[in-house]
Amino acid sequence: MYRWSLIVFTCFFLQLSLSGQESWSLERCVTEAVKNNIQIAQSDIIVIRDKISLRTAKAGRFPNLNGNTSYFESFGRQIDPTTNSFNSQNFGNQSYNLSSGVTLFNFNRINNSIKQSRLNMNASEADKQQMIRDISLEVAQAYLIVLVAKENLTIAQKSLEQTTEQLNVTDKLIAAGSKNRNSRLEIVAQQANNESQVIKAENDIRIGLLNLKQLMNVDPAKEIDIEVPAIPVPVENPDSIDYESLVLNSIKSQPQFESFAYKLQGALIAEKIAKAQGLPSLQMQASAGTSYSTLSRRIDGTTLERQQIPGAQLNGQPVSLSFLNPSVITGKNPYFSQLNQNLGFGVGVGINIPIFNGLQIRSAVQNAKLNTENIKLQNTQALQQLRSDILRSLTDARAARQQMQAAQKTFDAQKGAYADAQKRYEIGTANSFELITSKNTLDNAQRNLVIARYDYTFKMKVLDYYAGKQISFK
Repeated sequence: MYRWSLIVFTCFFLQLSLSGQESWSLERCVTEAVKNNIQIAQSDIIVIRDKISLRTAKAGRFPNLNGNTSYFESFGRQIDPTTNSFNSQNFGNQSYNLSSGVTLFNFNRINNSIKQSRLNMNASEADKQQMIRDISLEVAQAYLIVLVAKENLTIAQKSLEQTTEQLNVTDKLIAAGSKNRNSRLEIVAQQANNESQVIKAENDIRIGLLNLKQLMNVDPAKEIDIEVPAIPVPVENPDSIDYESLVLNSIKSQPQFESFAYKLQGALIAEKIAKAQGLPSLQMQASAGTSYSTLSRRIDGTTLERQQIPGAQLNGQPVSLSFLNPSVITGKNPYFSQLNQNLGFGVGVGINIPIFNGLQIRSAVQNAKLNTENIKLQNTQALQQLRSDILRSLTDARAARQQMQAAQKTFDAQKGAYADAQKRYEIGTANSFELITSKNTLDNAQRNLVIARYDYTFKMKVLDYYAGKQISFK
């Protein structure tokens, strides 16, 4: 009785603890798993990276703009860039340059790069959606495992209650002299076995919840419980599902094949991009520049000075002749004045013709073609794997349905057999060993029926997954 009291207290404490926990639905578990999954977070980074690549490819249509400035101190005989003359004086020089260029024609290399970047981005988003679907299926399976453990706990607790009730009936029969005391010992042993089944089921729930929390990437110490929805047995017969139709629907609904289609289109465009690298391209360039020199001088003014012409004669007689000689007054040319004076512009058009570049273009084309073939092989392999997985899942669902039907028949038969054993035990035509054996057989049949039902439900959900339906127990 002490052991029975302890197990009752444990079950009561467990139920009280679970009632205080937060109850999670399957939809919430899937949402939490998707939000916390590291692989999905990495796929988000890949999508963002591809968006940046697309934006960069679009920017290839726009002109570039670059500027630079430099300052030099020159010593000895050097050319002054502002006057383009030699000077032996030490001087400083600073230059400013602004250049721009735009591609006018390059055999659609820029346009193809934009298309390829957009296809890569679409493929990354499709890969992310495939991860979400796969994780949803994994969470649904873990969720069902916890539901099975809960059902087993209910069965074990009910079996314990029935055994305890049977023990009370036996005690009354012993007191009335209808049964001997040895009959009680066998039922007590059965009671202990039922208690161990309860403990095992409780432990299975904890382990199942732990696995579910690991899939959701939440703190293992977080106390949660799951909702127990009323899951109807699927009415659709897997025998009526056409294999080829399911394969076609799966190909249309599975994001991974959408991703392969984008990748293949991108690979074909990559071949065109690689070939365009070996073709001429037309560019337009424009530039602007100015400079400053410490030697530069500016004219601040002029003066006139009278200058005598020595040795001048008129008719053989010396005369005094002079002329006005202008004199220039110079000063330091200011910094910004020089920049304005020396400002110059240029514009031009150029053609770039690749002739020989160490087989780089040829290698790029070959690698692009190999990448295309590799994607085709990956797609073929994925299709073969899909056909194999669907056939196996369809076969498993059909077998699970038959197993569930057999388990139902076994449970119905054992239920009647146990009821008959109870009656025979009470009237003394059956011993306690026969009663316990019948009870254990019924418990096993009930557990097998629960497992078979959930197993069939999950296998039908797998077929829904391949058909592109949302995983839900509602």
